[in-house]
Amino acid sequence: MMNVNEIFESLQDLEYSILEQTEKVSARDLGLDPRCGIFHVDKDGEFVMVDKHDRRRVDYYGGLEYVDEENILTLNEYVLYMADHGRIARMIKFYHENKESDNV
Repeated sequence: MMNVNEIFESLQDLEYSILEQTEKVSARDLGLDPRCGIFHVDKDGEFVMVDKHDRRRVDYYGGLEYVDEENILTLNEYVLYMADHGRIARMIKFYHENKESDNV
């Protein structure tokens, strides 16, 4: 059985693994009010992630308070908004479409 320190270390390792598979972008890159701050976008398009201390601001200025709790996962220091919710899927789509047009 794992002790509390081992569990905490495992959670930190998981958090770092998730961070490695994301791109750091501004809220504007996702089509949101810049007051939302910085997001991490999953490279596979499955979620966007914010620092848990920014959640209230992101929910208010980004309209993410309407995302169902079943589509939100809190992991250690981050909050993940899953693309299963239409609002999140549209944000990710906006990001990828505009990222591609910037590269043309």
